[in-house]
Amino acid sequence: MAALYHYAEEAKHTDCPKRWCKQKANNQAPHIKDPLPPAVIEVIEPIFKDLSNVDLLSHCSKCVTQNANESLHSTIWRLTPKEGFNSVTEISLAVEMARLYFNVGRLTSNLITFHAAGLRPSQESSSIFRRSDKRRIYHSNVKESEAAKARRTSLKHARRRLGFRSDDYCSDAYNSGSTKSRAKPICQKCKKPRKGHKKGSCQ
Repeated sequence: MAALYHYAEEAKHTDCPKRWCKQKANNQAPHIKDPLPPAVIEVIEPIFKDLSNVDLLSHCSKCVTQNANESLHSTIWRLTPKEGFNSVTEISLAVEMARLYFNVGRLTSNLITFHAAGLRPSQESSSIFRRSDKRRIYHSNVKESEAAKARRTSLKHARRRLGFRSDDYCSDAYNSGSTKSRAKPICQKCKKPRKGHKKGSCQ
C-alpha cells in the first residue's frame, strides 16, 4: 500500500521506507512528476488491498515458489518470443496452446489441434510429442524431489553468505527472458574493455 499512496496526487508517505522514499527522507524533495489522480487510485486501491491481505500473504510463509506460474509463462514466451513483435491473435493462440500443453501435455494438445484442423498426425510426430511429455514429467519430478529442494536451499544460503543480491542481475547486458548477465568483453593483454580499444594499442 505504501507504493500506491507514494505515487498518488494526495500522497501519504507515513508507511514509506526512507531508503527509497525521498519525500520521507527529505521533506523538501520535489513530489512525483506525474502522480496518479484520485480516480485511478479509487480503481486500483482494492487490488492493492487484496494483494496485501494477510490471509493471502500467509500462503507465502512456507517459502514455496511460483514455479507453476513461471513455467506457464515460459511456455507462452517460447511460442511467442519477446524479442520480436507478436500480434494479439498470435499471443492469444500462444496462451491457449500453452494452457493445453500445461494441463494435458503436448501429445493430447496436438492431437486435439490436429483433429480440429482436419489433419492426421504421423506416428513420428506422436512419438516426438510423447517423448517431450515424458521428459517434462521426469525433470519436474527431479526438481520436486527433496534432494533437489535441499540443494536449492543450500545454494540460496551460500549466495546470501557471499553477499549476493537479486539486483546484481540488473546490468546493461541484461537480456529479456534471461536471468544471467553477460560480461563485457575485455582485452586479454591490458584487461581494458574491448569496445573502443584500438588493435595493437596495448602492445
